[in-house]
Amino acid sequence: MKVIYKKIRDLYWSEAYVGPDYTQANPDFDPKDYLNVAVLDDNGEILDNDFDWWDAATKNGSIKEYKLSISGGSENTTYLLSAGYTDQSGYIINDLCKRQNFRANIDVDLKDWWTVGTQSFATFTDYSGKEPTQSGIIRHSPLLTPYDKDGELIPYPTKTVMANPFMTYHTDDYQTSNYLSGNFYSDMKIPFIEGLTYRLNFGNNLRWDKHYYSSEYGAGETGSAYKNHTSRYEYTLDNILTYKRLFADKHDLTVTLLYGATERESESTNASGQGYTSLTLSYNSLEQATIQSVSSDGWDEALNYQMGRVNYKFNDKYLFTATVRRDGYSGFAENEKWGVFPSASLAWVVTNEKFFNSSIIEFLKLRGGYGSIGNLTSRYFSLATMNRYDAYLFGDGGTTEFGQYVSTLANSNLQWESTDGINLGMDFRLFGGKIMGNAEYYNTETKNQLFKRSVPSITGVTSINVNLGNIRNKGFEFSLTSRNVELQDFLWTSTLSFSTNRNEIVTLTGLDEDGDGKEDDIIADDLFIGESIGAIYGYEAGDIYQIDDEIPEGYYPGTRRVIDQNGDGEITIDDKVILGRSEPAYRAGLLNSVTYKNFSLSFFLNTVQGGKDGYLKVNEPNTGGALNENSILLNCLDDADFWGPSNPDGENPRYMTNPKVSANKLHSRNFIRLQDVSLAYNVPQNILDKVGISAAKIFLSGKNLATWTKWRGWDPETGHGLSDSGRPVLKGYSMGLNVTF
Repeated sequence: MKVIYKKIRDLYWSEAYVGPDYTQANPDFDPKDYLNVAVLDDNGEILDNDFDWWDAATKNGSIKEYKLSISGGSENTTYLLSAGYTDQSGYIINDLCKRQNFRANIDVDLKDWWTVGTQSFATFTDYSGKEPTQSGIIRHSPLLTPYDKDGELIPYPTKTVMANPFMTYHTDDYQTSNYLSGNFYSDMKIPFIEGLTYRLNFGNNLRWDKHYYSSEYGAGETGSAYKNHTSRYEYTLDNILTYKRLFADKHDLTVTLLYGATERESESTNASGQGYTSLTLSYNSLEQATIQSVSSDGWDEALNYQMGRVNYKFNDKYLFTATVRRDGYSGFAENEKWGVFPSASLAWVVTNEKFFNSSIIEFLKLRGGYGSIGNLTSRYFSLATMNRYDAYLFGDGGTTEFGQYVSTLANSNLQWESTDGINLGMDFRLFGGKIMGNAEYYNTETKNQLFKRSVPSITGVTSINVNLGNIRNKGFEFSLTSRNVELQDFLWTSTLSFSTNRNEIVTLTGLDEDGDGKEDDIIADDLFIGESIGAIYGYEAGDIYQIDDEIPEGYYPGTRRVIDQNGDGEITIDDKVILGRSEPAYRAGLLNSVTYKNFSLSFFLNTVQGGKDGYLKVNEPNTGGALNENSILLNCLDDADFWGPSNPDGENPRYMTNPKVSANKLHSRNFIRLQDVSLAYNVPQNILDKVGISAAKIFLSGKNLATWTKWRGWDPETGHGLSDSGRPVLKGYSMGLNVTF
């Protein structure tokens, strides 16, 4: 109760406290007078409840996995059969998943020159059950309860549109997803032509989903139900011709030709109803609904591709690869469906040269290349899109007539986006293999970028999909593995990885409409020449105004200062600036592995850092900041540090009146995480031989055990902060036994 009273006093600080600094309690202020009616009884007294919504709706999650595989074969046939079962329970009650998966791999040598085989998979997943909404279990006040004294669910404890999160727990929810995949191949050595082979791959993927649902609390407590069926089919057909020969023991040549096609299609049907006198038959009698509706959807797309590649190696020292790929996709405009993308690379194994002699460098390969790849658009990106709206409502109980309007213009010239660039790298091994690694630098430019460009609504549409400008990416990647200590029964190895990338918008429209000699930015879409694609554009946030500050008109104590960039004494759109970028400066990881006799221990540290002005994001709570009914009634996350006269250094603004112009403070998402830890014990072979077991390993592992960060809220890597709609990165512990017979 004291916490709730303090919250009311902090919200109404100008009335709850007195004195020049508003830190002395006002004896005439009664927080009860400001509470929402939802938390008061019939006599106007505060409800005698202290319900922990979070505790009631969450628990420790668990994952149980069981796997079995059998492999074997004969002289001409090999096979692998496996099955698995997973039973997963999330940290929110009723968040359940059960999965069965099966696999069958069979290879048969029909002739000494002909092999056929199949790789088949089947997965059956059951997601049935509806968990309480996370935002609901966070927001509901402890003065409210989900059930009344008779144990009946209270649909709307806040007496507003915010539903009881446990309402979803009292539903009939059936949801399954099933997946079948079969890949069939044939490998043939072409007679009379040494080194020539032909491979045929034919893959099929079929997925079908069912989601059935009913709730007596749906549709304003009149009852709702629906049935949804979705299916998707995809096939891929590849024809691969390969010629591989070694000439004079020095010239190694491989030529590959590929012709393939892929088609995908999907369809769905949904039937629903609202308003039931009885839901005894749940979702199996939709025709009993007062309001019935049906909808359907479907799409298809196709790809076709050809590729030619030459690999040449001379004397294991000089390597050359050249590739030309031609791709076609139905999603592009009628006359722009095809794109051609060449690439070439060279490599030199320096250590195979006769002149090279080093006791330190055991292996060194230098490599470089230039290439172009195509990037797909979404399947209907070049076509106009239509939206539906309520066009006309007839009176006297008549039905609404729906109309359609064009929301996105068609683009008959939409073409392939391509990424062209160079890469330079090296692979090395030092000190007899004690140190090995690789390093690579790349510089690429994405041209004709596919982009949904905003259009002034006065034109009657909102956007058009276009090829817009070029973006350059530069980056460096490095990996180093070392054998730090190597003894008879002890080995310690480490692997360090590092990568960095910076992108820059090179061109956009190519226009200079204001005549200043520079290409125009597209401010409406936050795109700026010379800046990152993830540039953050807006008003710069300063500190929070205190009670005794000189506060300009339109701002109040507790609101955040907006920086006047041009010093004209007003906050206008001219004060918006580039504040930073959302992308990180670099990523790094460190993996350590230690083995001692039959024991092994490994742990992996992962970090993402933003540097001076990168990896930034707004992190403001979505409740509790403004004086309104929601702030009075609803909870917010504990990490939210609100300003107040007694907490002048509070991180988050709190105000009674919205400021004239607001600015949100950007926060760094930098973090270091202990991501994986694993301890394993291999049972000695002399013990296993006595019971007829080939191998057995006992293991214990943990994931996301610790995170070091200044980011407040759920998780810096996902960007979920003080919002109640985020999700935590869950710690996980597992133990198991692997046995091979």
